[in-house]
Amino acid sequence: MIAVNTVEENVPAAVAPPLLLMGAGLLYPTPSGVSKASLDRADEIEDWAGRRVSAPVRKWFVRSLAGEIPMLSVLYSGPDGGGRSGYVSIKVLLSLLWKTSKPPFETVMTAPALAELLDLPDPRGNGARRVRDALKALAAANLIRLVPRPGTSPLIQLMNETGDGEEYSLPSTSYVRSQLKKPNQEPVTDPNLYFQLPAELWTEGFLQTLKGPGLVMLLILLSEQANKNAVWFSGTEFIDRYRISPSTRTKGTKELVDLGMLTLTSVPLPETWGGSTFEQQRRRYEYRLKGVINQLPNGEPASTASITGWPKSTGWPKPADIEPASQASATVKVKKRKSRRPKKRGGAT
Repeated sequence: MIAVNTVEENVPAAVAPPLLLMGAGLLYPTPSGVSKASLDRADEIEDWAGRRVSAPVRKWFVRSLAGEIPMLSVLYSGPDGGGRSGYVSIKVLLSLLWKTSKPPFETVMTAPALAELLDLPDPRGNGARRVRDALKALAAANLIRLVPRPGTSPLIQLMNETGDGEEYSLPSTSYVRSQLKKPNQEPVTDPNLYFQLPAELWTEGFLQTLKGPGLVMLLILLSEQANKNAVWFSGTEFIDRYRISPSTRTKGTKELVDLGMLTLTSVPLPETWGGSTFEQQRRRYEYRLKGVINQLPNGEPASTASITGWPKSTGWPKPADIEPASQASATVKVKKRKSRRPKKRGGAT
């Protein structure tokens, strides 16, 4: 485990944070500016989903299992390698996993409807075109199958989100089956380990608001259970495991902090033997997700009681290996609700 100084990366120039509003009955602020049409689409999917209040995502969609480039990095890079076109593909896939992750794992959603759900500009024009390009990219990556239907939108069939070409199955079911078949397999390397995205990411407008870097960092932190325990990064293994650049990590982290979804705590590292008392003390940042991202099922929702906000230091530690933090944050229980916002909306938000 490599400890590094916290002056390795520059903090991005200050920008105006998104306007956050505290909704009635909520324990966290929500982003403003998301259209009424987008939130209504999300409510429709939430009503249709019934008891399924989250979207499962396999961990290895985010992180490399055996040295391969994870699909999150592949999609985010996009055809131009710049990330701008790729994040729409990621949002489309996550939305399909939310809507479609129950048998027979297929759905029909028009491109304008998906563009509206994601709150893309011009949802019936350029927004729909971006969704169609995203669907083609997902099909090319073996993440979905598009079944043509003459004169109408194609049938969308989910495939395994690791891009291995296998048919889709619920990761929870597949995990149990794999453990029965291979009882000696280390659970930590099981290809069906997964995390969950709460429906509130869509219904409260967070997923629509997130830009590419913030979305990528959210998925990385969720895959390492930063919603349950503080985690920290060290060394160069961050790049090896996620194939995400340091600049994307820095921008994404700041975006999550500005949206009220992440707490950062600067913690001093133990002094090394033989070190000089005049040397600058090395520190690391511990990451802990909070707020909306902790509204998960199975009786485990919790949010951090302490808020440290954006650090005042001038840099970041090197990206790398992830370890649980030594000190867990205090937590408070949050009761799950059926619906946080009224279904009848009088106007755009």
